[in-house]
Amino acid sequence: MEKQFRVLLAVVAVGGCGPGVNADVAASCRDGRLNPTGILQTWKERGVVRGERQGERGTTFVEVATAAWSKIEYADQIRIGVASYCVAADASGRGTAVIKGTRQETLGAVVNGHWSR
Repeated sequence: MEKQFRVLLAVVAVGGCGPGVNADVAASCRDGRLNPTGILQTWKERGVVRGERQGERGTTFVEVATAAWSKIEYADQIRIGVASYCVAADASGRGTAVIKGTRQETLGAVVNGHWSR
């Protein structure tokens, strides 16, 4: 599982923000390689994720504790973003997850499977 996630992580980090859906990331949401609910729950228990809410048209907003977010590894920030995207994505892989800090500052986003911050 960890090796598969590393490959997925590399695809997200290097893939860039193209106009289409990142097919590898979208597939990982559907085929069981990731457990988005479990990932988000783990980071809630660690005091990083404070809550989630669904926005309009395939958008999920995740609030994190800014201080805790800044202390975790970049790979874990991406992991939280991708897990949030999995919650938002539709069957075609289109969806947006926006990571917001304690002061509602945007700390990152995954749009159609592409991470940016």
